[in-house]
Amino acid sequence: MIPGEEIIKIKKAVEDHEKRIEKLESVLGQGKGKPAEEIGIDIEKGIEILSKDAGITKEQLRCIFDFEKEDLNLIINIVGKNEAEKQFKTTLCILTAYHYCYGRDETRSQDLRKKLEWLGIKSLGILSVNLAKYKQLILPKGKPKSPEFRYKITYPGIRKGLEIIKESASA
Repeated sequence: MIPGEEIIKIKKAVEDHEKRIEKLESVLGQGKGKPAEEIGIDIEKGIEILSKDAGITKEQLRCIFDFEKEDLNLIINIVGKNEAEKQFKTTLCILTAYHYCYGRDETRSQDLRKKLEWLGIKSLGILSVNLAKYKQLILPKGKPKSPEFRYKITYPGIRKGLEIIKESASA
C-alpha cells in the first residue's frame, strides 16, 4: 500500500503534467480563444522579431496586420497574378505571423478560409488543390474536409512568408 504522502506527491505530479499539456494544446491552436498572455505568448516581442526578420519597421507591420490578444487579421490585400497565387501568398503571410506572434505553426483550414473570404479572395473551393502545389512550404495535416484539417508552415515557408510580408510593406 502507498503511504498518504506518496499519493499526494503523485496527484501533484499529475496536476503539473495536465497544466503543461493544457499549455501545449493552447500553443498548438487547440486552446483557441484564450488570451495569448494566459498561455505565455508575448505578442509584442513576436511583432518586434517578425518586423526585424522581415526587414521592415513595426509600424509597417501594423499596416499589414491587426494584432489582437487571441488572433490576428491581415488588413491589406496581397497582390497576385490570379486567385491561386493570392491564396498561396496570403496563407503564407498569415501562417508566418502566427508563427512569430502566437507561437503557432499551423491553423485550421476553416479558420484560414474565413480570413481569405473576408479579404475577398475567391475560388476557396479549390484552396487545398492550390496549396498542394507548395508542400515544401505549407503542409496539409489531417483528413481533408474534416473540421480539424490544418495547414502547417515549414521553415522554408516562413522564409518565403517573410519575403512576401516585406514586399507587401513596400507596395
